[in-house]
Amino acid sequence: DITALVLAENERDKLTAKLSHYLSTSPTVTYSLKLQDGQAQWQWVSENVRLLLGFPSEEALSPDWWFRNINAAERIEAVGGISELVKNDRAVREYRFAKKDKSMVWLRDEMRLVREAGKEPEIVGTLTDITARKLAEAEIELKSAALEAVGNAVVITDRNGTIEWANTAFERLSGYLRTEAIGKNPRELVKSGMQDAGLYSGLWNTIVSGSVWHGELVNKKKSGELYNEELTITPIMDAARRIEHYIAIKSDVTERTRSKERLEASLGEKEALMREIHHRVKDNMQVITSLLSLSCKDIEDPSTKLIFDELTRRIEAMATVHELFYKAENLDRIDFVLYLHQLISALFDDCPASPGKPVLSYETEETRLSLETAIPAGLIVSEFVSNALRFAFSGADRPGTLRIALRNRDDGNLEIEVRDDGEGLPHGFDPKTARSLGMELIGILSEQLHGTVSFNHDGGTVAVLRFPNGTGR
Repeated sequence: DITALVLAENERDKLTAKLSHYLSTSPTVTYSLKLQDGQAQWQWVSENVRLLLGFPSEEALSPDWWFRNINAAERIEAVGGISELVKNDRAVREYRFAKKDKSMVWLRDEMRLVREAGKEPEIVGTLTDITARKLAEAEIELKSAALEAVGNAVVITDRNGTIEWANTAFERLSGYLRTEAIGKNPRELVKSGMQDAGLYSGLWNTIVSGSVWHGELVNKKKSGELYNEELTITPIMDAARRIEHYIAIKSDVTERTRSKERLEASLGEKEALMREIHHRVKDNMQVITSLLSLSCKDIEDPSTKLIFDELTRRIEAMATVHELFYKAENLDRIDFVLYLHQLISALFDDCPASPGKPVLSYETEETRLSLETAIPAGLIVSEFVSNALRFAFSGADRPGTLRIALRNRDDGNLEIEVRDDGEGLPHGFDPKTARSLGMELIGILSEQLHGTVSFNHDGGTVAVLRFPNGTGR
């Protein structure tokens, strides 16, 4: 009865078929070599060598197949694995290998020496494609080299803030060697005590929420020297959006901070000086207007007295600008609408009461102008309003209207319009040929502003000044 023998053979055949299937579909090639007279000769290779490298197993067993296809740069080291194997019974080598289609792959070659009494030693081994791993390692090495080469200090910590890696720029910045820093929290190394706990609490709350924190700290070097550090901390997350690491980029901004402080101190001194200058100019102009007023008291000729009054008004207009500048928060520009209100209110206060004294109204937009622009523009408006008060309503038995409009036009020009409903301009009036000091002053100042002035009849007089508003609204 050979039933048991047949069953055993069937079971063996099944196991052999299963093993053959595993070997042919495995991502790892299995092979055996015969070691004879110090030389290794290929005896057997699994069928999946075709799947991994493109070679049929018959070709892979040819005498020089393995040696011929090893990349020349790694060939000597790979062959040296045989000597190591004989000595240690085990050897591992990694090298590039040319596939059938001539493309290169990285292989990990693990060999073991099997010794059996009475038999020649046999080498069994595996070949595994590690190309993806090698490419990943090369990318990591490249990024690591880039981080090492940057001028800024770079520190990588775990999710708890413990330092895992730092570049040489960190060593230069902090004075600590990497070996001293790894395993510690940055606060243990560089905390200076110059920041309160609230800042660190806010920093930590920001980064644990997954957001980037950026700011400046005063830190302390290993030597005890304080320095200003600009710091950006970025959370690094895994695919599930869980924080795995933090990357901190640090730079020494001590000199920049000190330069900024020196500049701010210098600007503060200059600002105080400019305010004092504006104040003194305004005071000096008030002295001049006071002297003119005193001199005017002894003048009986109306035309001469008018000249003194007009001169006083113009000086007061300039003094008002300087007063606004030394009181303003921003010395670069003043609120021009406020200036117009003060200027025109002063003109109205000086205007004697009469049945025809006009009612004043404004239509303005927020506008800020520099000193160089505000003074000539204000003087021109002062001339417009003064002329309207003197001539437009003389002899009127009812109150007229005087409207001041200020508009920022889309073409970048500022437009100031003074409109009254009084008697209107004299017949044949031409501002270009007018001989009065006021009109000459308007012409000179409008050229200074690179602007234009126009006069129109529209139920009264409409005087318009337009000029480029280069300082913005």
